[in-house]
Amino acid sequence: MEHLFDAGPDCRIPWRRPLVSDTDSGRERPAAHRAALHSEAAERTAFTNLFSGGLARGLPTRLTDEIGAVRAEAPPYPLATAALVPIARAAAGRGETGFLPMWSGQAAKLANPLPARELTDRLARDALELLNRRA
Repeated sequence: MEHLFDAGPDCRIPWRRPLVSDTDSGRERPAAHRAALHSEAAERTAFTNLFSGGLARGLPTRLTDEIGAVRAEAPPYPLATAALVPIARAAAGRGETGFLPMWSGQAAKLANPLPARELTDRLARDALELLNRRA
């Protein structure tokens, strides 16, 4: 992490081991999403605008596989999410998770899942240690 302090604001973060929280926006990730992050599916992420209306990287899902990951017809942010909620809920009620967003970075299989609080504490502790070392 120390190299980030010297790299300036335009640096890219070359993490040796990706970090991932076991929660998403304060909610626990669905079991299917957690499992997919450690499956072969995590080897082929792609950008999609279907779930949020803006481009974001995620794992392939039934929806992105069947109609394509990026569609001009996708409603803009934040309307895309609301448009999919009824479909995703109905499908989830039948055990189908292919209409849920499966957000992911490029190296998900390498990550160690941590509770969000533990992940935040770890990042803060590492950053403070580096700052104190430089003081």
